[in-house]
Amino acid sequence: MKEENWSDDAALVEALRSLYLAEVERAARRPQNLLARVNGQVRPRAPGWSLVGLVAAGIILALAAVSGQLGHGLAPIAGPKGGSSGSSSLATTRPSSPGESAPAFGPNVGGIPETGNGEPVLLGSAASVAFQNSTDDRPILVGGWLDGSQVYCAAFTSTWRWSTCYGYSLLSRPMTGVSQIGVARGLSDAPIDAVPEGSVLPTVLRVHTHDPNCPSGTRIDCAHLPVLDAIVWKGSVEPMPNPDSTRPASGISKPDAVARALQFARKDSTVSPTTVSAVDGPYLAVAPPGANIPGDQWVWAITVSGSFPAPDCAAFDPSTPPCLPNVATKLVVLDYATGSVVLAEAPAP
Repeated sequence: MKEENWSDDAALVEALRSLYLAEVERAARRPQNLLARVNGQVRPRAPGWSLVGLVAAGIILALAAVSGQLGHGLAPIAGPKGGSSGSSSLATTRPSSPGESAPAFGPNVGGIPETGNGEPVLLGSAASVAFQNSTDDRPILVGGWLDGSQVYCAAFTSTWRWSTCYGYSLLSRPMTGVSQIGVARGLSDAPIDAVPEGSVLPTVLRVHTHDPNCPSGTRIDCAHLPVLDAIVWKGSVEPMPNPDSTRPASGISKPDAVARALQFARKDSTVSPTTVSAVDGPYLAVAPPGANIPGDQWVWAITVSGSFPAPDCAAFDPSTPPCLPNVATKLVVLDYATGSVVLAEAPAP
């Protein structure tokens, strides 16, 4: 018996062709009656082996003709996006909005990706402008840093889901006191990451404005309120960096800063104030955190002594209820470049 070489494409095709012709000849010699009468009804009779072989051989031969070189496999079939349905296909498609599949983020500059699926990631004032200019609920990507500072919100009300105080606050830079944007939870129940105090977590959110569920008839600006869709990117929790700013090239002198601080303190001291200390540097290095002053803003911190009203007590107002005893010190913080007062706190820390 001759042993065929089935690894040869031509030999395989020739063998299939011979099988096909043999089945055709057999079918011609023994025609099949494919209809049989059963109980007065006509129903198809199952084809005999010869017809099955004929059909199988025809199909196999057709596949052989279409596929070309069988030994080399079938070519990948193009998918609807021009990719391949074969397992080797690496084609990807861009989602209609980030979060539907793993978004592709652009360069990470300063700790936050610049883009997500080609759309800009907006921070700080740029995000605020986008909210105000929005005309519909199309998604907006915003980024920033969650920080671990404590936030005190107003009394819990039925509209808390549309209050940014109960949502996300993203710093425009990983530094206390810088501008930040607030994002309301809306109907999302996604947990907000707990960030340790003194640390930050870089984050990118997909948000929208014009939320249809935002309660109308309230003081909430539903048309421009950013509402959470999804968290689309998170970095790692890291310590808040130390201020790395340098003293501006020009600014007010120390004697000028002291004079301005004394003039300011004199307005609510019952005695003539005097200077205790005067230092300049990044705000966080010379003054207490918690104020809305960028931690790396260069300032003059002047501590003065005198007799100042206690906190939350109006100075020289006889109509106010009795106040706590006056305090003896006051901190006056001036912008280094302009000399304007940016913070006054009594007693001094």
